[in-house]
Amino acid sequence: MIMSKIRYKIVLLFLMVYPFVKGYAQKYALAKMNTGLIKQEVFSPMVNQSMLGKVMVIAGKKYNEGISVQAPSSGFLDVGKKGLKFIADVGVDDYANRNLNAPNIESIARTDGIKVFYQSANITGKKVLIGIGTSLQEIAPGSVVFTLIGDGKKIWSSGVMKQGDQAKHIDVDISGIAILNFTVSDAGDGISGDVANWVNAYVTTSPGFVPQLVNKNYNAKNNLNVLTKPLALALQKLPNYVAEVAKTDWLIQKPAEKAKIQRIGHNEIILSNGLASRTITMSPNAATTSLKNLVTGEEFIRAVQPEAVVTIDGETYEIGGLAGQVNRGYLLHDWLKDMYSPAGSFQLSDITIQAIQPLLQWKAKRWLPVTQWEATGKELILSFTHPDKKGVVVKVHHKIYDNLPLVTKTISVTNNSGKEIKVNHFVGEIIAYPEKENFVSVPSPGAGWSKPNFYIENDYAFGGMIYDESDQSISWERDSAYTSQVNYLLQTPCVVKSIPKNGPSQVLQNGQRWQGFNTYTMLMDGTDRERNTLSRRKMYRALAPWVTENPIFMHLTSTKLEVVKDAVDQCVATGYEMIILSFGSGLNMENVSKENLDKYKMLADYAHSKGIQIGGYSLFSSRSIDPQNDVINLKTGKPGGTTFNNAPCLGSQWGISYLKKIQQFFEYTGFDLLEHDGPYPGDFCASKDHPGHKDYFDSQWNQWKQSTGLYQWMLAKDIYLNTPDFYMLNGANKTGIGYREVNWSLPRAEQIILGRQNLYDGTWVRTPSMGWTFVPLTEYQGGGAAATLEPLSEHLKEYAAHMQQNYGSGVQACYRGNRLYDTEATKNLVKENISHYKKYRDILNADIIHLRRPTGRDWDGILHADPLAKKEKGFAILYNPLDTPITTAIKLPLYYTGISNSANISIEGRLAKPVAVDKDGMALIEVTIPANGNTWMVVE
Repeated sequence: MIMSKIRYKIVLLFLMVYPFVKGYAQKYALAKMNTGLIKQEVFSPMVNQSMLGKVMVIAGKKYNEGISVQAPSSGFLDVGKKGLKFIADVGVDDYANRNLNAPNIESIARTDGIKVFYQSANITGKKVLIGIGTSLQEIAPGSVVFTLIGDGKKIWSSGVMKQGDQAKHIDVDISGIAILNFTVSDAGDGISGDVANWVNAYVTTSPGFVPQLVNKNYNAKNNLNVLTKPLALALQKLPNYVAEVAKTDWLIQKPAEKAKIQRIGHNEIILSNGLASRTITMSPNAATTSLKNLVTGEEFIRAVQPEAVVTIDGETYEIGGLAGQVNRGYLLHDWLKDMYSPAGSFQLSDITIQAIQPLLQWKAKRWLPVTQWEATGKELILSFTHPDKKGVVVKVHHKIYDNLPLVTKTISVTNNSGKEIKVNHFVGEIIAYPEKENFVSVPSPGAGWSKPNFYIENDYAFGGMIYDESDQSISWERDSAYTSQVNYLLQTPCVVKSIPKNGPSQVLQNGQRWQGFNTYTMLMDGTDRERNTLSRRKMYRALAPWVTENPIFMHLTSTKLEVVKDAVDQCVATGYEMIILSFGSGLNMENVSKENLDKYKMLADYAHSKGIQIGGYSLFSSRSIDPQNDVINLKTGKPGGTTFNNAPCLGSQWGISYLKKIQQFFEYTGFDLLEHDGPYPGDFCASKDHPGHKDYFDSQWNQWKQSTGLYQWMLAKDIYLNTPDFYMLNGANKTGIGYREVNWSLPRAEQIILGRQNLYDGTWVRTPSMGWTFVPLTEYQGGGAAATLEPLSEHLKEYAAHMQQNYGSGVQACYRGNRLYDTEATKNLVKENISHYKKYRDILNADIIHLRRPTGRDWDGILHADPLAKKEKGFAILYNPLDTPITTAIKLPLYYTGISNSANISIEGRLAKPVAVDKDGMALIEVTIPANGNTWMVVE
């Protein structure tokens, strides 16, 4: 009897409260969801503006909130049977603001004969619709039908609505529905003018449920908020995170803290090393929720993004990630418990941890500095699967390194589905970072947007001599879902993606695996240029230690037997280590006749017998082969319009044969170096007849893989590689330091100052060993006798100046000519400079601290610094371009040498004297620099 009364009271209380609970609905606007999941044939939906890039207008009335689409359009909304109402006003956009006379209108022809007319926005490059029709003047008035479909059944339809009709109001009960499909269809008269607006559109749901836009094939059962038992067990095996912050400056002393992968609680994994950390929340799906510089405490994650995005068989899938962030302006850890797995995303299925493996196969063969940076650390591999892609596994590889504030990400796709699949496109890294300024409107062209305090690059790079010129796939984008940003047009670049422009468009047969490029993110601890670029140089030393090989070479302009043999003998006599048979020398590696191969094998054998390495020059690009083998322009269907106007395609029959011939030449002759001019520069090729690629979309990726495949083969064979493109992370040893070639035709005195400027400027983001410069012993591109050093004996002063500033910077030059010396005096000059360089070689190849850029008006100079060296930790060289000596007190910044309190400094090899070092690492020293000369100091 008592239990019956209790039950009665509970039921009565529920009946009293239920109407109020049901009435407490939560409201969610469609415009604030991931509208990129709404599918349509023409462009993408626009948020809070019409497809025309203007305010939405229906029957003369303006609307500021909603979604504008171009029919046909379809979106799916997961309301999880928790929905209450779908409310909106709908109608055809008036087109009142359509400007048919707008500048730079472009068009895309459709297969049905009509054209899509559009403009590209100035800031983002996003296409903004003008209209659809056979011509601009024949864009028809729009007519569409709006429809709501709940779990496959039609629950509301607008009937035919035409341009100028009053908006129709929707207020539909959606309770009990799991998936709501909202569509806009053509009314039977074509899609011209069919821009449709869902304005003030929102859904209401019961408390505690957050609706989301989803893919067509979304299965709501995938959105589980728990870890599977195997994942939970794997996570529990990890040690608990113990917070560590490096107590030393990693640029002058390797931290004691090493790379670790640990867990935080029962749902997070953290990769950390005392310098940087990356935290990944594991459930309801894996997502990076923190990226932090541990020394400064700066957080670089503003909003959660998927771990990657991959398009497979034409369908785009998010890999991991979390949705439902309350505000995209910042992220609170407390919000994570209420966030959910993005609809249709690949789900975390497995975790693997291992030691970092070497980037490429390589073993040292040539001179290397004594102090080396190493790429050791830990790797976390997250595996993801999808119920609609059974047998397809996407893996996200996270790495964190010892001694570097550096994290790396790579993705791979393995196909065990039993059938062929195609990887159309991918995004390898996405970071939604805090914006650096709050422009209300758009900054002026001279101001621009500031980038975050981290450095990011990937190894899909070509077309330049530093990464900043070679970058093909780091994209700085805006976040239209970040609606609380200060910029009224939502144009603040605050998301960075590592994403190729097109491709890879790779077909995977059953059992095959594809891997993307590596993306490297260095978390900086300040804004000082020297410190931040020094960080990049240390990164290259660790990731690509082959770039620290730095043989002493000359450029020989002849392949005549007697000239080459004489040059070998001169190298032996002066201490040189390598000969490069230069462009114009007569070397042709594409000639694989036995006669040609035998000739160069004999020269290589002679050089090797004297302890001298030898290699040579080959031109790939910036020339035309023939219409069948050249890169085909997509627009014209003909050769031309490439990076070098005309260029061969590496995927053509000629290109494939070229690579085989180069390999054959090196295998037979035993050559030690390839100087590869015009390596693959990044051209897309529209040919469908080339055996090395299928079409335009896979052409860039395939050619890059062929080019890097050659370089990695050479690296494994200990063949040194000079390339004028930035292939350093793919096996290249050296690239140009950056100079204008015609400047070597200027008078000798001008070459000296300009050359020193090149050395100063070119060593900010390169180690000295990563760059080469140039010295015209013989005439190069004109200039005559006033520009050249031959006869060498008549220009010893200029010859010495070139060598002293080049070797003083640790930078090798292409001393281009047919000999190194012509008299005993010249020979002694060369020997003296090479001997000096070799004596201080370790410190001269250390990174450069930039003191003062050359101007020709006063002293200039640099300081090499190696805090890991046991004795010679610094080497300063100061230059005087004036006709009179300079005596002055100079502050040497010794911080990066690792020396504090007192340093022993020797000037010009004289007895070292102690010099005080202040708290900022500065040492004051008085020097006299001779007229038109230099002086140097060793710091111990």
